Amino acid sequence: MAGAVVRCAAVAATTGGLAWVGKGAMILAGRPQPPLLLELGLPCFGLALLLLALEAGSRTATALGVVATGGGAVALALDLFDRWPDPAITTAGLALVVGLVLLRPSDQPGRWGPRAIGLATVPVTAAGGLLALVDEALLEVSTVVLGLAWTWLGVRLWRAPAAVREPRTVRPGPRASA
Repeated sequence: MAGAVVRCAAVAATTGGLAWVGKGAMILAGRPQPPLLLELGLPCFGLALLLLALEAGSRTATALGVVATGGGAVALALDLFDRWPDPAITTAGLALVVGLVLLRPSDQPGRWGPRAIGLATVPVTAAGGLLALVDEALLEVSTVVLGLAWTWLGVRLWRAPAAVREPRTVRPGPRASA
């Protein structure tokens, strides 16, 4: 069962990461902002956090995963109906960052990956804000970087379940003759 939970977290992280890479790349290429990709990433990231927190047994991170997933889903729904999703995006983002930081690396298959993303989100976003002073489209550099980080985490998690599901068995070596 643990392997399935981690694999689902991997799919969610990769899906959200690719959505953000696609959004950022389109804008950096001078094209209009694609609809819904930013908002699609948030519930995916929240779900990845929720599943990793459940796997780790962290109640606080699990609760924050629920908030991040719900806030991301609300942001996506609001954007679908041409409503202002910013409060839901902010709520989901804050819950996501705090939840990722609270996950202990020793309790999770991705080890430092989730916590590293949580710790890097604020400085990477701030760097994107500084780049936006040069050209507004450069804000998307931070979106692409964070999307690539989530995609990388998803790939790492996808490879982790084999080690989590079944412990390796040690075969005895050849017996020494006495």
